Amino acid sequence: MTARHARRSLLLLCSFPLAAAVLPACGGDDAASTGVAPGDLHTGGSNSLSAFATAYVDAVCARANRCDPAGATVGQAACDRARAEFESTSFPVLQAAVDAETVAFRQSDADVCVNLLKTATCEDSLLVDASCRAVFAGTLYPGSDCTLAAECSEGLYCDLESTCPGTCKERLGPGAACTGSLACPAPQTCFEGRCTAPALKGQSCVRGTRPCEPGLFCVVDVPGAMEGLCRARDEITVGKGEACNPETGPFCQGELVCQFDGFEFDLPKFGCVPRVGPTAACTYAFPDPCPEGSFCDETNFAGGDPDGRCRPLPTQGENCALSVLYPNRACAGDLVCRSGKGCQPPVHLGSGCAADDACASKRCVDGVCVAQDACTLL
Repeated sequence: MTARHARRSLLLLCSFPLAAAVLPACGGDDAASTGVAPGDLHTGGSNSLSAFATAYVDAVCARANRCDPAGATVGQAACDRARAEFESTSFPVLQAAVDAETVAFRQSDADVCVNLLKTATCEDSLLVDASCRAVFAGTLYPGSDCTLAAECSEGLYCDLESTCPGTCKERLGPGAACTGSLACPAPQTCFEGRCTAPALKGQSCVRGTRPCEPGLFCVVDVPGAMEGLCRARDEITVGKGEACNPETGPFCQGELVCQFDGFEFDLPKFGCVPRVGPTAACTYAFPDPCPEGSFCDETNFAGGDPDGRCRPLPTQGENCALSVLYPNRACAGDLVCRSGKGCQPPVHLGSGCAADDACASKRCVDGVCVAQDACTLL
């Protein structure tokens, strides 16, 4: 069992503070930056936290589909699977920390966070991030053992670079020498050995090490490149009938898809078109040109045949709709693709299992699905 496997469906959450609170490897956000305010805490009780976690995942998915010009490919089925996996992997770890009173949960801030995720404009990312970061507050002091970014008190971070559990340590100052982003004050990250502020509009960015400030996107000129320029959403999206590029942009607005439109000078060209109907003929596009609950079957873009037909996503017991082009649409709903068994429902904590991949938690011990240890999620 690898950490990458355990977190596969959670990658879409890594831009948001809840993921950073549970998974320090998501980034250097100061998940405990607001400290503990007496009278506004819940240090136990799973109902309120569980309801928030479910609402949060759904709101994050909806916002990703609405606001990410290059990534409107999440889809409800992928959101359902992400929710099921989160509830069996990261959530039990976070709940245990709240029960142990190493993390305090603020219900009022949680309500504000979810509401802003649903209603804030795509340009209001700074407001959303600040509000959601206030949901959790750490209670541990310098020198304490920690496994989650959210456990350490204001001004501290959980140093997990060399061992887990790690240690709560003082954060570095802006511009300080660093070896990892966890030690830098939010929203700075460790770039070229220094805590560095996010890149502004028009500045150079590096995917994974120097992000753009919230609301901007790191756009590359060459597919697979890491370095690009920070650009605003309205600069990199185009309308119906205009040329697009699914890898480097421009990207399509709203519900349009970037569809293959033949070759020009031996290079594929694409254009923005509406999605097709549930049983219509379809052509390779990004995202999948078929409506929610279906996928473009029988396409073989690499083999020179980009055309197919929209078909319903496989249900329980049917063969998975495996595709390198549309990996988020293997099965309907929250069903997961299991080797040799097709689409199957996720097996939740406490249920019987025969292998790790049968469990939503990706961990089967003595025939029972169990939660991940916090250190395996890093």
